[in-house]
Amino acid sequence: GDKDWARKIYQQALNNLSEFPNIGDFCRLGACVADEDFLGDKEWGRKILQQALEKCSDEDEKEEVEEAMSSLDEE
Repeated sequence: GDKDWARKIYQQALNNLSEFPNIGDFCRLGACVADEDFLGDKEWGRKILQQALEKCSDEDEKEEVEEAMSSLDEE
């Protein structure tokens, strides 16, 4: 169904981000994957944000990812 199709699209986006990492895009992708109005898969959203955290190159990026992670916990 629609969620299977969405999962494939999100996976393709994640594959593209893995090649050309952009922390802001990782955060947005993780948030969309976790959001109930989109895919609603919080576990996968957290995994995406964890990948982003590993790719951070400075404290500002790390803070951005940590804020996105805490937003998932609030939902």
